[in-house]
Amino acid sequence: MAVTLEAFKTSQRVDNDEDDSLINGYLSAAKSFAINAIGADDTANTFYNRDDVTDLFDTLVQALAGAYYQQRSALSATTVVPVSLVSDSIINQLRAMWDEWQLSMED
Repeated sequence: MAVTLEAFKTSQRVDNDEDDSLINGYLSAAKSFAINAIGADDTANTFYNRDDVTDLFDTLVQALAGAYYQQRSALSATTVVPVSLVSDSIINQLRAMWDEWQLSMED
């Protein structure tokens, strides 16, 4: 469960180091947003380290951070640009998986 700076820069076709601090902040914010939208895990990150979750979660973090990076004007008091529907659909899928996981932990 970790999208690296290098992986993000490759996906966004960023070939310089000027925005590294900004990108790291966006990656951290995207990860926090995703976890808060889905469910806070235990300290061992049991849910987010599942094989059926990691790729979805990393894709979600990439999509959110990419939206933050590409649409920086949306973070100011100007025209709002909505976050991709990809993010919403993955969040909904992971929420459902989270609910099932929580129920299985109660048994």
